[in-house]
Amino acid sequence: MNKNGKKAIKVHRAIFLLFLLNANNAEPIIGITRLEKLLFLIRNEVLKDTPMEGNYYSFEPYTYGPFSPYIFDDVQLMEDMGYMSKEELNDGQTKYMITPNGMDKIKNILAKTPDKQLQQIQDKIASIKKDKNSIPLKKLLSYVYQKYPKYITVTKCDRR
Repeated sequence: MNKNGKKAIKVHRAIFLLFLLNANNAEPIIGITRLEKLLFLIRNEVLKDTPMEGNYYSFEPYTYGPFSPYIFDDVQLMEDMGYMSKEELNDGQTKYMITPNGMDKIKNILAKTPDKQLQQIQDKIASIKKDKNSIPLKKLLSYVYQKYPKYITVTKCDRR
């Protein structure tokens, strides 16, 4: 437990990737940049005050703002385990989706968690995805740059 009396969550960071993909009726996420920024927002707007055992993604300033190389590793891991899939689109983007096995994994994790802390986190993740997954990428990047300016030091994007 932390000083606020909250029990520490013991979940591998890749599970939050599955929570994100599962949110909003498993609506796909288009593009690695969008996926990264949504995971960044989860870290900074959902999990910021959540005690956790283990680790979450650490982010550093990079070409298009906050970046974590571990996201690529976890996408590959979850794909190898059959929990998510990706599809290359004609415009060069990648579509990221949760699989039925991934949905079952989330259900099992939530069923094994006696308190409602993970369910509350999943609900907050769904809210972020609902608000930010369908807006233009440039608008999402602007939101991240304005709210988290320390991550724009080496960006190539227009910050307006």
